[in-house]
Amino acid sequence: MSLVPFLSTLQNLEPVGGGAPGASRAQVTEDWLQGRSGFGGLMAAFAVTAMRRAQEGDRPLRALVTSFVGPVAPGAVDVRTEVLRHGKSVSWVEATLLQEGQVCTRCTGCFGAGRESTIHVPPARRPDCVGPEKARLFPFMPGITPNFLQHFEVRWAIGQMPMSGSKESQMGAWVRFRDPAGFGESHIVALMDLLPPAVMQMQRELKPISSLTWHLEMLDELSGEDALDGAGWWFFHVAAQASDRGYSQQSATLYTPAGRALAMSQQSIAVFA
Repeated sequence: MSLVPFLSTLQNLEPVGGGAPGASRAQVTEDWLQGRSGFGGLMAAFAVTAMRRAQEGDRPLRALVTSFVGPVAPGAVDVRTEVLRHGKSVSWVEATLLQEGQVCTRCTGCFGAGRESTIHVPPARRPDCVGPEKARLFPFMPGITPNFLQHFEVRWAIGQMPMSGSKESQMGAWVRFRDPAGFGESHIVALMDLLPPAVMQMQRELKPISSLTWHLEMLDELSGEDALDGAGWWFFHVAAQASDRGYSQQSATLYTPAGRALAMSQQSIAVFA
């Protein structure tokens, strides 16, 4: 299976000639699959990339609300964007991913310019755990782990591996791209969807599990130093807040290699176990 690097995959998002304003098309290759569907983090990254092209200026991404409506099969996926509002400091943009006319993913992005403020609340500190050198390798295993994992390095530091029958409901891992070229906000979006749901470690055998909604928020702007350190080890911490009657809710936080909390998310998941 040939690998298409993350940046190349995003750069293949091309405007559709003669189509509606804000229409573009991307390609989902086999190496970016998550089971039978395209990796959710990549779908959201397609949306953010298209949103970025559709609006004026370079306001940083502040929040992204994503609904995973249906699976995305390998092949072409259409991306349609609409600028809902472009205010003095905040822009709202919507992106919809479709295949054969059916909605697969829908995202609403909030982009906002920074401003001076007297209010400052520091985010949570990175959890204490072993470093990446001592953490357990989570390898790509053909036919067992998702295809998209080939593009990342993951080292487990908190919690147990998926399907280990653990009673723990949180997990944490050191993560990074194998090819971090052009590291930017779309890379952050993809990293925030990298780990399996926290409750998956509580399963004893592989059972279907599917994301329904995903609300990502940037805690700070991505700095040039962060981008230069895209090859470094980022830390991703995930915790299930509740799970009952086939649904689970979890929160997650992504920390820069320097230990600064940069993004957080809240996710609703369908659990078939």
